[in-house]
Amino acid sequence: VFKPAPPSPLSPPLVSCSQTDRPDKGYSSSKGSSNGDDNMFKIGKMRNVSVRNFKGKVLIDIREHSKNQNGEMKPEEKGISQSPEQWNQLKDQISEIDNAVKRV
Repeated sequence: VFKPAPPSPLSPPLVSCSQTDRPDKGYSSSKGSSNGDDNMFKIGKMRNVSVRNFKGKVLIDIREHSKNQNGEMKPEEKGISQSPEQWNQLKDQISEIDNAVKRV
């Protein structure tokens, strides 16, 4: 069972998102939403992280989104899906990645 670690103090806070709360912005806070978006987190204007089950496997998806003709937010192909193991490896290296960013 995947148990997310607490966020790094260096990471920006993740905001739970829902398509139905603010149609003008696409996503916003969704406490207690039953439409399946409780596992969606906004990390940019059109970029989201979602946790989903795909063919019996948990995936952490970081993906660009766009609005379709009906104004609904839809995921694009541009993005990455990670297993919980890959996600944990990324989190374990956040300090090193932050240091590399400072050096560049």
